[in-house]
Amino acid sequence: MTDDNENRELKVLERRQDLDESFPKKWGNVIFGAMATIIVAIISATVSIVEIQETQRLNAAQHEQAEASRKIANARTALEIYFENIDDLSPEIEDSVYRLALIAEISELDPVRELFFQMRAQIIEDRRESDTDLTIAEASRGLPTLQVERDYNPSEITVYIQYPNVAGCRDYAEEVERFVASIGMRAPGLEEIDVEKTPNQNEIRFYSTLQRVRMSDFPGELSDSAGVSFESKVLSGSLPAGMLEIWIGKSTCAG
Repeated sequence: MTDDNENRELKVLERRQDLDESFPKKWGNVIFGAMATIIVAIISATVSIVEIQETQRLNAAQHEQAEASRKIANARTALEIYFENIDDLSPEIEDSVYRLALIAEISELDPVRELFFQMRAQIIEDRRESDTDLTIAEASRGLPTLQVERDYNPSEITVYIQYPNVAGCRDYAEEVERFVASIGMRAPGLEEIDVEKTPNQNEIRFYSTLQRVRMSDFPGELSDSAGVSFESKVLSGSLPAGMLEIWIGKSTCAG
């Protein structure tokens, strides 16, 4: 009987030892402790992310408000300068186009930019009236560019459309005019040129290599719309960035 009791006690001790050395018993506290630490870290990280996002949102709102205030202050200053010097801002005084360009850059106002574009176009027209042999590119050399014209923004592009004085050529020029207007470009009007002074093929004359690169899709889009192909050329010289010429070639409509 005693031997049976001793055997049972021995088995109990062995099972207790096995339990003490088992994975849950030995590592349970460590695992639960680690899990608690991980959960706390996740919660802390989530709170931090929310706080960062909120801070970023507030910073963005503050930046936007500061930017709006800056633009208003710049516009006010630019308009004050404009009205103080309005008597000297005339296409007849060519230096005024540079002052107006500065005012337009500071103000960032579309109406002031439009005044600049109109003045620059008027100076080009006046130069050509004084010298009838001047091309548009020659008459525009040295005139200033606004920063917004350096990117391909159709609304900031001025397109001069020229065609030979041959029957049927104006129809193609009008088709070009409709297309450029449809994508938001400005076109001062169509100009009829003596057939001897026009190219044989249709041409798009870009005012810089960068302009042609940024407007790489334009020739294909124009060709699709007008139904005729156009060659691309880049003119040399100090030319305004926001201008280009489109010529209807004599071979297109002169038979």
